[in-house]
Amino acid sequence: MSEQSKSAGPAPVDLDEVAKLVASMEQDLAGVKAGSRDLQALRDEVRALGVILGASPDQEGVGHRLRTIHGIIDSAVDVVIDDALKAADYAGRIGRMLGL
Repeated sequence: MSEQSKSAGPAPVDLDEVAKLVASMEQDLAGVKAGSRDLQALRDEVRALGVILGASPDQEGVGHRLRTIHGIIDSAVDVVIDDALKAADYAGRIGRMLGL
């Protein structure tokens, strides 16, 4: 890797893809009736990311929310969405957006 690419920082996040992800997650999370504190934290973070996207989003704010959501999904074994594979899919999509 060249010195220039090392200092350039992370690649920008595709805000259109993030908006699609948020819409999908909001729809899935709306169908979950009850849950743990982690599930509520996930709902809150997805909602906050949606608000950021509706305003004038900055890469740093979007990246921070995506990292937080990724962490919640990774650490919350008891989060129940329709199925565990969906949570894994979201974690993978977010990871790719963040270059993880």
